[in-house]
Amino acid sequence: MINLKNMDYNQLENLIRKNTVRESVKLGIIAEIDGCWVRVMFDGFFSGYFNEFDKIKNEAENDYGLIKTEIIGRDMKGKRTFFLHKTIKSWTHWQEWTELQWVDGALLTLKLQQFIHKHNFYLIDPHMNNITFDGCNPVWIDYDSFKHATQRPLNMRKWIRNFWHARNPSSGWCKSIPKDIITDLIYGTDDPMGDSINFLEKYEVDKHKTKWTKYPHLLPESMNIINPKTYSGKYKTFWNLFTMIKGDNVNSVIDIGCSKGNFTELIERHGIKRVVALDIDSGALNNIYTKYKGTDKPITVVYADLMSLYDACGYILSSYDRLKCDVAIAVAVIHHLSFFNNVELLDVAKKISKLGEKYAIVEWIDKRDKYLKNKKNFRPDYNRANFINSFTKYYTGKWFSKMSESGTREMFLFTRGE
Repeated sequence: MINLKNMDYNQLENLIRKNTVRESVKLGIIAEIDGCWVRVMFDGFFSGYFNEFDKIKNEAENDYGLIKTEIIGRDMKGKRTFFLHKTIKSWTHWQEWTELQWVDGALLTLKLQQFIHKHNFYLIDPHMNNITFDGCNPVWIDYDSFKHATQRPLNMRKWIRNFWHARNPSSGWCKSIPKDIITDLIYGTDDPMGDSINFLEKYEVDKHKTKWTKYPHLLPESMNIINPKTYSGKYKTFWNLFTMIKGDNVNSVIDIGCSKGNFTELIERHGIKRVVALDIDSGALNNIYTKYKGTDKPITVVYADLMSLYDACGYILSSYDRLKCDVAIAVAVIHHLSFFNNVELLDVAKKISKLGEKYAIVEWIDKRDKYLKNKKNFRPDYNRANFINSFTKYYTGKWFSKMSESGTREMFLFTRGE
């Protein structure tokens, strides 16, 4: 691993430039190097005010969601400052947040602004792009946004308008809030900051309303999630396969179609260091998010459609680079994509293979299953042989399967070739 702290400043800047995905940024450049987030910032932001900012940095990190950061070098002659940020492996874009995450991200932005304003700083870019989630906790990641108030005096009402993006609702924090409410929060109050915070703190999201059913769903009463001897049904079938690979340096798992999060919790409780819960059901994800919010559990929720994940685009990193794990699991997912989204099995296998770097555990549901009995005359390509052929095109190693008690559901473990 490269020792970033002992590098010559010119070498370090060149290394950051070589690895960055944001070459157009003038005030600062960030890159991931050897798994570390490294940033260089140039004259203009902290010039003359660095010591003032340094005094509030720790409090902003501990109480207001600023990303934890170590200053690893200041080049006074070249007017450069180098930062080593806490690395967040499964970071998400705002398009991948649930409504509850959106509320918490907005509140973090407002409260961080409120805090730094007391110390003569403000955020020049209070946009959603500058927040991500560390597990189930929002984090402000953009050091480039800090400006000292003496450089440009702050008009709070104008700042709040910029925050809500009232003139461009499709790209601002206003989301689906009625325009008249946003207008009132900006112009109809003597305290636009305080009233915006109060509004969001009282904003209600129905955590139990989901695409599939009402929540919460509980695990079987006889099941103790940390005791595999109590597992039954699909949990027992899954665990029998997972234990075959658990000791093979498996540190991360993505749970595709995580639904209520039972497998997400099971995996995390057995010591997996990074778990990604992905689903198209915002309500179900809100349920998981609420459960782990405020904890240090390594669970990241992602509101996205498996088939809509994307490769890199400009400075936006690929979904796969951000979310890929050692293992991808997909329980009760394949039949939904095949019959309700009309997706080919080979396309599903390709997407899953880009998320599960080493292994995939995927449930196959036969047309004889009670949930598919009215589909037996549809999709002749939906058959076990085609399912296996599709996945073994990308997972070329050995594969194993365990049949469920019903006889119509089968769990497969696919492995990469040597």
